[in-house]
Amino acid sequence: EALLRVKGKEDAKRYLDDTMKSKHKDSTLSQYYAQFLYDNDYKDAARAQIEILIKDSNLSADELLQLARLSMQAQWFDLSKKILLRSSQFDETKDLSHYFLARVAEMRDQDQEAIEWFKQVLTGPFHVLSQIRASILLSEKKQYDAALSVLAHTQANDDAEAKQISLTSIDILN
Repeated sequence: EALLRVKGKEDAKRYLDDTMKSKHKDSTLSQYYAQFLYDNDYKDAARAQIEILIKDSNLSADELLQLARLSMQAQWFDLSKKILLRSSQFDETKDLSHYFLARVAEMRDQDQEAIEWFKQVLTGPFHVLSQIRASILLSEKKQYDAALSVLAHTQANDDAEAKQISLTSIDILN
C-alpha cells in the first residue's frame, strides 16, 4: 500500500509479482493480490489470479464469498456463478450463496433461474427479501398464484418484514 502511494501502481505491482513468486505466499496474500490487480486496472490478470485461487480446495466459505464478490463487481458472472455454487456447499454460507446466485441470474436476465435461487434462500438476513423478489418476478411473468404462494410460505422475522410481505401481496392481488 505504501509503495503504491509513493511510487505508483507499476512499482507496487512489480513488488507483488515478486512476492507471489515466493514459496511463502498464503491465500490472504493471493486474494489481496487479486483485489490489487482489479483495483488498479489489471483486469485480465485479476481474473487469472482468481481462477488460480479457486483451484485451492482448502478455501473457506468466507474466502470463496470474497472471491465471488470481486467477480460480481467485475461482472464476470460465469466465474461468480462457479464460485458461488462451490460456496453454497457450506452450511454457513448456503443461503447467502443462493441469494447471490439469484442476483447473478437477474443481472444476466435469467429471471426463471433467479426465481429458483431466490426461493432457496430459506434463512438469514436475505430470506424475506429473496422471497419477495421471487414473488415479484413471478408476478411479472403473470404467475400470480405462484407469487402469492411464495409469499404465503415466507416467515417474517419482525413487523417490518411482515408489512413488506403484506404490501407485496396486495400489489400482486391488484
